[in-house]
Amino acid sequence: VVTRAFGTLCLNEKIGQGGEGTIYSMSSGHICKVYFEKRLTNHRLKKLTRMIENPVDIPGICWPIDIAKNTNGEFIGYIMHRAEGKPMQKAMFIRALLEKNFLHWSRCHLVTLAINVLSRMKALHERNVLMGDINPLNFLVKSENEVFFIDTDSYQIEEFPCPVGMANFTAPEIQGKSYSTFLRKPEHEHFAVATLLFMILLPGKPPFSHQGGGDPVTNIKKGIFPYPFEEKSNKKAPDGSWRFIWTNLPYKTKMAFYNCFTGNIRP
Repeated sequence: VVTRAFGTLCLNEKIGQGGEGTIYSMSSGHICKVYFEKRLTNHRLKKLTRMIENPVDIPGICWPIDIAKNTNGEFIGYIMHRAEGKPMQKAMFIRALLEKNFLHWSRCHLVTLAINVLSRMKALHERNVLMGDINPLNFLVKSENEVFFIDTDSYQIEEFPCPVGMANFTAPEIQGKSYSTFLRKPEHEHFAVATLLFMILLPGKPPFSHQGGGDPVTNIKKGIFPYPFEEKSNKKAPDGSWRFIWTNLPYKTKMAFYNCFTGNIRP
């Protein structure tokens, strides 16, 4: 592939594939995302060009750093710094995997990880960047202090919306909308951030999962949050360790989660 900043580079090992393209290691030590042909739109090229013109140099944020072209000069993808670690979703959201991958971790390590995720999000928000698609598969965790944000090309910048998302992380007022047709607001992002934090502190448990099941989207829309706060309770908190973990969260943390998920007061 041909790049402006690094010259001609060779693709090495294929290290992943998603719905938009294939990820390769490169001879320079960087990573290249090569889009599938149907994803090679002029809109995407314009957005990536804007991102490269406005670099975000935050440790752990794998921001696009150059456009990748083929030897005919045609746009095929982009170059980014290499990420390390395992996807949060697969590495720590099931107890057996959490104990296997991070055997020494205590609850303090989960809190430290949450703070490090938040600090990077805060730095993005200060640059008027919204992640939009907050997806546990897009965070690679190497340690509680080393977390990498990948798939940053979907982030919302300026007039370019984030075109994708997950229902479990979508605020009630935008459930069912086509993500590519509107710009998210900070309060939409705050709902998604709270959801991710909840799932870090209660590893892997979505906040609207409750006894008796039910459709998570309906629960989100209606604010049916099952965990008790003060005298308020619908007595639907999941059985097992989840209730115990929730009970032992600090009062202010429980209040923040409860208010966010039931009353749209989003810190």
